[in-house]
Amino acid sequence: MKVTVISVLLVLIGGCAQPSLAQPQTKSKKPNFVLLMVDDLGMGDVGCYGNDTIRTPNMDSIAKQGVKLSQHVVPAPLCTPSRAAFITGRHPIRSGMLAYGRLRMVPFLAATAGLPSNETTFAESLKDVGYRTALIGKWHMGMHCSHSKDYCHHPLQQGFDYFYGLPLTNLRDCGEDTSRSVVTAWCPVFYENIGWSVILTVSFIFVLLKLGFVKKRGFITLIVASFIFFALPIIITKGVRVMNCVLMRNYEVVEQPIQLENVTLRLTKEATQFIEQSQSEPFVLFMSYVKVHTALFSSAKFKGISRHGRMGIILKKPTGALGKYCLLWRNWV
Repeated sequence: MKVTVISVLLVLIGGCAQPSLAQPQTKSKKPNFVLLMVDDLGMGDVGCYGNDTIRTPNMDSIAKQGVKLSQHVVPAPLCTPSRAAFITGRHPIRSGMLAYGRLRMVPFLAATAGLPSNETTFAESLKDVGYRTALIGKWHMGMHCSHSKDYCHHPLQQGFDYFYGLPLTNLRDCGEDTSRSVVTAWCPVFYENIGWSVILTVSFIFVLLKLGFVKKRGFITLIVASFIFFALPIIITKGVRVMNCVLMRNYEVVEQPIQLENVTLRLTKEATQFIEQSQSEPFVLFMSYVKVHTALFSSAKFKGISRHGRMGIILKKPTGALGKYCLLWRNWV
């Protein structure tokens, strides 16, 4: 898994739209919170921090109207512990989400590990004072304790009223290039090694047959057993895409494997609907985008038009009657 640096933008809004300065807010009105987390977005990737080749006018506008921070320390250079620190406000090693001297993350959806239930999240704290809470996007802090149905580390068990997104992360297996996987990222010659092992094993069994150490029936049995033995790791590797690339709504799996091509657009629509449905009560929305974390992807409409490839951000004039410019965030939509 690629080492991940997480950039965080905190936006405080009073309702769905920003209130006018001429309209004073009553003290009894609780503010709404929208927190945006973007995987692998570096400080130097946005215009308000000096980038002059990638245009980010919306983020630049937010920075101009609000507060731009220039110092930030990430508690860990990886997805799981960084998120644990962000959601609890504590060093991840205190919750067992960081191991001394090595990186630690939740590697598979079926892993019996995750954020302990006795940790207090900001969602739980705000829920206790009357807030409606939602997480839309990437979780990656565990799901199960002992079996596939307990969901003890699920976002709904950590203070969130609503969850729509990826319980794990967008692994290489989830991308457009299905030949790439977590396994081949760690061992690029994985399939070559399997192939040579098959050749050597079959050759050895054939020599045993010729020397008379095994009979014809034993030879066939050993060949079949060898192919089954070497096929298992390939089957498991190919199965990672189905096992881990999952999109959920609350406890229900709504897509497996997930289609990444338009997932950012779907996450954004879910967030918009949540905000529109929460006008009668204060809310906190944790918007956890999976991009620009690998696996990279882009919609067909926007492929090949960015100055920075799949990692780039551009402005493109859409076709149709809108007549406005549409912002493409790193080929997300």
